[in-house]
Amino acid sequence: MRRTLGIAALTVAAAATMITSPASAAPGLPLPGNDSGSLSAPLLGVLPSIRMSVENSLGSELGPNRYSRPFAPRVKWSARVFGAQGRDIPCRIDITFRGTSLPTYHATVCEGSATFTDPFYNKPGTFKITAYENMSGMGARDSRTFVIQ
Repeated sequence: MRRTLGIAALTVAAAATMITSPASAAPGLPLPGNDSGSLSAPLLGVLPSIRMSVENSLGSELGPNRYSRPFAPRVKWSARVFGAQGRDIPCRIDITFRGTSLPTYHATVCEGSATFTDPFYNKPGTFKITAYENMSGMGARDSRTFVIQ
């Protein structure tokens, strides 16, 4: 009986110490969260994400991710940064067009669309468009690979 009471008292004392002790980290390592006011550090428990879609604004869709020429991409994106999402939320979105000479497109809103009508996709082939979320510093991205016939 005495032994059981002693173990119980020791368990309660250890639990009280853990509850009342402040959190600490090794020197130079930040604690999780964003207490510095910097927009580049992610908030605790909030992961950035981005979704995008690609459509052909000139030609027709021949099947899933397969389009006819002429092809002029319409890219739509929606990103979630720091728990917020929408047209009025500031973001840094970069859209790249692999396989073409089309320059990177930069957007400053979390949700939007853009149509690119220059004839950069005038040959058949396999291409890739990627949208990157660059506000959070965690680099969420979404890509679409498609074929032009």
